[in-house]
Amino acid sequence: MTRLERTLAATFQAARWTDGPACPRCFDGADVLRVKRLPNGLWQLHCRCCRYAFSELVGTPLEGSGAALAQWALVVLAGERALGQTAARALGLNRHTLAAMHAKLTDSRLAARWAASLRAAGVTPARLARWLADRATRRRAALPPWRRALRRAPALAPARWESATAPSRTAAEAP
Repeated sequence: MTRLERTLAATFQAARWTDGPACPRCFDGADVLRVKRLPNGLWQLHCRCCRYAFSELVGTPLEGSGAALAQWALVVLAGERALGQTAARALGLNRHTLAAMHAKLTDSRLAARWAASLRAAGVTPARLARWLADRATRRRAALPPWRRALRRAPALAPARWESATAPSRTAAEAP
């Protein structure tokens, strides 16, 4: 997890709960335990009072979304400027998904608090966009394991993987 992802998670937590996490089912904040850290930097929580397990995204517009926190943060910071095909491409999203994200955030008070805490932490839209572009480049550059194995030992590749331009073996050349 990068420093930017940790900053995004911390600012989201500060905007979500000012007095610490509270259970969305029984609204008890005293008996909530942090169980484990999720891959996106947020916590999975457990209420000891009603035994309800939940994440920090429950009850927010971000709940059930597959988008990364960085994508949501960029939409929050950019506001109306983040709509359109070009902005959607830069975020790695469909334009309809981006419009739905924006519509969810316009009705939320959480978005204004999160934007203020992001600005206070020094997170800028340019920094988020650069991080998202770097992440997309790293994902494109990653090869599947079978392709990496072929690059290390091309002699182990089956004959059907050889290119069509390679000279074919005749019966006389075969061992």
